[in-house]
Amino acid sequence: MGNVLTSKIAAVFKELGAVSKTGINQQQGFSFRSMEEITNAVHPLMARHGVFIVPTKVRYERENRTTARGTMQTFSVVTVEYKTYCSESDDTIVMESIGEAADAGDKSIGKAMTYAYKVLLQQLFTICSSEREDPDASSPEESTSVVESDEFKELEIKIGLADTEDKLKEIWFENKEWQTFKPFTAAVTRRKQELIKNTK
Repeated sequence: MGNVLTSKIAAVFKELGAVSKTGINQQQGFSFRSMEEITNAVHPLMARHGVFIVPTKVRYERENRTTARGTMQTFSVVTVEYKTYCSESDDTIVMESIGEAADAGDKSIGKAMTYAYKVLLQQLFTICSSEREDPDASSPEESTSVVESDEFKELEIKIGLADTEDKLKEIWFENKEWQTFKPFTAAVTRRKQELIKNTK
């Protein structure tokens, strides 16, 4: 790893500052940094300092799955090798990044590639948000396989059949192991709102 390239990356890092999370995932209710926010912040600085990144190798896996709603989606996982170059030297840095995405059409690999590049930029330039969230402050996003599991589907049905708030509370307290699982909390909250609405 040469001094010229690392000094250029350090210069980008110094000027970059924080990139706030302004995107909102409507389904699971968490905030995130969009790809556009990251590239809009990073690319002008990369151009100024002569740093550029090229994907050199791609490995991918694809699998067709049926969602809980009965629709077919293609799930893709890509592993991309990137090389970071500097315009003023022959120095390079080689990094791998993994991206995963699903799509009902033919765009799952493209989405996964985009996510892999997003992860690379965040790691290479240590991108943080202004709030500097602690990694232990929240649980990891749960996989689609858990959401579509028979166990969770049965739990969803049980929640939907709860006809009083007391029964809903019983379900909540009987399933403490699911209380950090966002789709579970969302389903309970949604049913509670329905029950409140029906009593008005």
